[in-house]
Amino acid sequence: MFTRTVHLRRERGSMRKYTNIAFFTILGLVLWTTQAFAWGVLPSVIMGGGSTNGNLLTWDGTKNGNWNTGAVYVGVAENTSAGGNETGYGIFSGSDLVLTQSGNIAGMSGGVRAFDGTNDYLSATTAFADYFLAKDAPVFCIVHKVDTWSTYENDQGIIDFDVDGGGTNRLYVVATGTTGYMRALWSDAATADVALNVFEAFPATGTFYIYLESDGSTLKAGWDTEIRGSWNDIPSTRKATATKILTWAGLSFGVVRDIMGSGSSTQDAAFNWWWTVVSTQTLEQMSQ
Repeated sequence: MFTRTVHLRRERGSMRKYTNIAFFTILGLVLWTTQAFAWGVLPSVIMGGGSTNGNLLTWDGTKNGNWNTGAVYVGVAENTSAGGNETGYGIFSGSDLVLTQSGNIAGMSGGVRAFDGTNDYLSATTAFADYFLAKDAPVFCIVHKVDTWSTYENDQGIIDFDVDGGGTNRLYVVATGTTGYMRALWSDAATADVALNVFEAFPATGTFYIYLESDGSTLKAGWDTEIRGSWNDIPSTRKATATKILTWAGLSFGVVRDIMGSGSSTQDAAFNWWWTVVSTQTLEQMSQ
């Protein structure tokens, strides 16, 4: 009798022990789940291991990287053939994903394609350009990753979109002459043109990022040696802003649509191109 009582007490004690463990385990899972939703972690797990919820700051820089591309176009240096085009991914489909090269750009090696300073550039389709630009008060952001920017004599075009080739409605970003500072020219037929000058020159060595944005009412241009998720994080000597509401609705950028480099003038800067990202979001929105 005494032995049975002892065994019963032990069994009851064990049951209480495992009941407590189960209770606190379940409580811990509930608390973790609640916090995971707050962090945005659990939706990633449910949707497949976090592969769809990346952003500009967490993206690994590859075509197969972790980024939800619902508002983003991504073009990455990956074609190993000299003179080959690049097919990006994201917003578009079919031919509108293709960046067409000019100048016989070297094939990808070591993650980059080398623009050799002899009028090398990549062009998008008209539908691509119009999707981002042909609006009143457009919201878009363009980010380029490049490295090893050489010295040069002529202006080096970085981005060039022009409705008719005459410059009345144009977005033209250039690195100027031997000084190498960045200038972004914004023009439409409605209001005075805006020129944003970023007077700290591009670095001759190392990797850096070129940023361009319209948030609907403010135009921004800049660069930095770090990938940034906010304009506030870019040093003041490396950025410029101006107030202007662009009026491009109903237009078509069918004449010039150069997304990296430009064929509009003599281009003689050599550099390595890693990738280009274009979004219908601001830099801050792309980074969340």
